[in-house]
Amino acid sequence: MTRRTIAAVALSMAVAAIAVATLRPAPPPTIPLPVLCLVCGELGGVDVVLNVALFVPLGIALVAAGMTWRRAALVAAALSFGIEAMQYALITGRDASLSDLLTNTTGGTLGALFAAHWRRVIAPAPRIARAVSLVAAAVTLGILAATAALLRPAIPPMGIWGQWTPQKLHFEPYSGTVRDFRINGIVVPYGLVPQSGTLRQRLLSGATRAHVEFTAGRPPSRLSAIARAGSRFQEVILVGADGRDLVFRTRLAARDWRLRAPGIALPNVLPREGEPVVAEAGLRDRRWYATVITAKGGVYRSVPFAVSLGWTFILPFDHALAPRDAWISALWLAVLAFPASYCGARGGTPRPRLRTPRDGFNAWWKAAMLVLALGLFTIPRLAHFSAAGPLEWLGLAVGGIAGALLAAPLDRLAGGKEPP
Repeated sequence: MTRRTIAAVALSMAVAAIAVATLRPAPPPTIPLPVLCLVCGELGGVDVVLNVALFVPLGIALVAAGMTWRRAALVAAALSFGIEAMQYALITGRDASLSDLLTNTTGGTLGALFAAHWRRVIAPAPRIARAVSLVAAAVTLGILAATAALLRPAIPPMGIWGQWTPQKLHFEPYSGTVRDFRINGIVVPYGLVPQSGTLRQRLLSGATRAHVEFTAGRPPSRLSAIARAGSRFQEVILVGADGRDLVFRTRLAARDWRLRAPGIALPNVLPREGEPVVAEAGLRDRRWYATVITAKGGVYRSVPFAVSLGWTFILPFDHALAPRDAWISALWLAVLAFPASYCGARGGTPRPRLRTPRDGFNAWWKAAMLVLALGLFTIPRLAHFSAAGPLEWLGLAVGGIAGALLAAPLDRLAGGKEPP
């Protein structure tokens, strides 16, 4: 395949991905969003990140197809404007907004700039690479620290309402029946909790214990709320079902920034329809925990808070943490470690160009990795989290080693030559 053909295929794929993500009808929103909003809705922070990321491949493909980066940016802006116009006038369940237009255009421009200057990006001079390595290491540590901060409980001042198998929210209705719902020892009726202020203070202390007794319903095809506390628009605690999985989540500081807050799932524990269930879930000692007791016995699961869970904040869909997600956290740390290690490998050699992959394992690379390792060791302790586990350290190491090994090959790809 020729370069032009590859660029055309990439452009077609980028446009198709954008069309699939933006032009499909959706359920009507609970609250229509204003057109001029900048960070829109309950998950506006997630939308900003994903809208930028969605248009980056388009900008790259347009420049690869022969456009200048400025023209590619204009095309991205025009395409985004057309999509917003269609969402406003034709497509049901979609909210057009100024935020989408700006973030889409930003993503297309970033992709176009990268495609136009990619050689400078992946093969900077050693002096520049050293500076970028320091910045990248600082950003990585900042992300880990921010993750720890966003995992703390955050309950806004509000009247807290109990909802038993709610039917009018965006959940699939649950066919079971709730008999008792308590949070931290306070009875949560179907309606306003009389002790809302006291309950809020107990939840902010960092210890949460939700107790639900119910009769199992049919396994829902998507997330269904069994017992929920909060308001119509603000969730404080959810005990729900997804198929035969029990799901628990509570409001964390991530929601203040309009990001997703992770929860946990107990896989395949809910019994057949009509059988009694006692479920208890909450937060304790910086850990999520959940217990389900049925006629067949009890099942318990606990998941520690971790600074490697930043990826959960920007997911485009609800997701309860499962055991296999430890590998995603490791991959997240590898991605975070790569820029600092790669630029450290490039900046630590006295030569303008690297000759072999072995050149990447130099003193500056070791310094960058030491900074990252100290951060992964220290930040969990400062946040009173559990220490980083073996998979998290493996992810950091993989990202660091990949950065060192790829420094020389990517330098050659950029066309760098060793001066005489």
